[in-house]
Amino acid sequence: MPLLLALSACVSFRGGELGDAPVLEPRADPPSVAVVVTAYDVFPERRDIPALPAWTEWVMDGYTESGLFREVRSGFGDADLHVEVTLERRDESNLALATLSGLTLTVFPAWGSAELTMISRFRDGQGNELVTTRKKESVHIWIQLLLIFALPFGYPPVVSANVMQDLVLHSLAEAAPHFERAPDAGTVAGR
Repeated sequence: MPLLLALSACVSFRGGELGDAPVLEPRADPPSVAVVVTAYDVFPERRDIPALPAWTEWVMDGYTESGLFREVRSGFGDADLHVEVTLERRDESNLALATLSGLTLTVFPAWGSAELTMISRFRDGQGNELVTTRKKESVHIWIQLLLIFALPFGYPPVVSANVMQDLVLHSLAEAAPHFERAPDAGTVAGR
């Protein structure tokens, strides 16, 4: 019996709504950005949840690794751009199926999905709204006996980190044309 439990695993895979990650062109004189991350569960009703530290870290990593900014900092503060990132998570699963899977020690599989929506509101240094983007991607989770061998290919934290960073890149690709450095001022101006 312990061997059965040891061979059970949970793997994740993406829904594929976003497509390939865009390639972002770095700017010659990049602006600084301050990012604030909040999170909500939206099913069965909308409620605040703490933004998981990993979510915040993945979002911040996405902004840093994009190459579009000279400095990325968390929270409100003095910056050329301010971004409010709202993460909405909608989980869908079947409780009866999960119970059956648990009772059969995962011989019978269980699965679920989480739809992640990232809403990013970009503002200039004076607080003027430049653009709001909304990007979605889903993560599917499968739990079953013998999936331990598939774990290296669908380890849930790695899949979630990749999804979060791709959400950031797609948001930035849509938003980047709406902000650029003003020629003589040290602030970002909207087009």
